Amino acid sequence: MEHNTYSHKKKRKTLKKQLKGYKNKDGSQKENKIEHKIRLFLENEGIYYIQEYGITYKKKYKSYDFCITDGLNYFFLIEADGDFWHKTEGELNKIQKKNRKNDLLKDKIAKEMGIPLIRLKESEIKYQMGNVKQKIYDEINRQKP
Repeated sequence: MEHNTYSHKKKRKTLKKQLKGYKNKDGSQKENKIEHKIRLFLENEGIYYIQEYGITYKKKYKSYDFCITDGLNYFFLIEADGDFWHKTEGELNKIQKKNRKNDLLKDKIAKEMGIPLIRLKESEIKYQMGNVKQKIYDEINRQKP
């Protein structure tokens, strides 16, 4: 029994250390590979964005991966979802269930506020970047007068 307790504490400490690696010194979330790929595309295209855009709605604060806006003609959000961590089908682990619940809340907040939200899957960002670019430009063009 003692061995299991020690092992559990060790695993917990290792997990905390790993999770700490996902945060910047200021506590904000570090950019992952798929967010990096999207950010580079936006910068190369000269599309203005705000990364880790926070919204407070009905006392709930949620941060979205990107807000795309020119301040006048268009305004929408982008979420880059890792295929494993944002799995929606089959048996889900505790973190996947938490992420699913969080994703549904983010979808609801954006919808209730009338803000378009584009959800992009990791596999799409990695292997079909042309589709990702098209979705972003389609939304920009849809909102332009």
